Amino acid sequence: MLLQQFHSLLERGWQSVFPQARTRRRAIQHAVALPCVFGRRTITRTLGALGRSDCDWSADYKMFSRCHWQPEQLFTPVIDEYLERYPQAPVVAAIDDTKLRKTGKKIKGACWQRDLIRRALFQSAFKKRRRSRSRASAPLKQSASSIAG
Repeated sequence: MLLQQFHSLLERGWQSVFPQARTRRRAIQHAVALPCVFGRRTITRTLGALGRSDCDWSADYKMFSRCHWQPEQLFTPVIDEYLERYPQAPVVAAIDDTKLRKTGKKIKGACWQRDLIRRALFQSAFKKRRRSRSRASAPLKQSASSIAG
């Protein structure tokens, strides 16, 4: 039941993201198979989870490299569904800001940053790349008092 709801949400929401039906269908297949993959989540492992490891992979790779779609628009149907279900509920988001050490000279986005946690006696400047992630949380249960405001 949950899988059917997820599939129908993506089918409705991604119609404007993917112009062709076959590309949308392929993207939905990858979105459904991605949580089933162990280890690194690559296109190859997703194809293995779909049972297409012995088939031609070119169409799947072309979907990620040549198809014109905006990654920012993929999450729009989830936000719309959330606002439709919980119009008065707050949107709770958790943000993680991580600095990853880098040693190469030509790594895009890497710059010198200070590590504020280390003591002043130690070297506190490292070449790092900043990576931010955010997660939104939906309420599992709404009480009558929270709806009334």
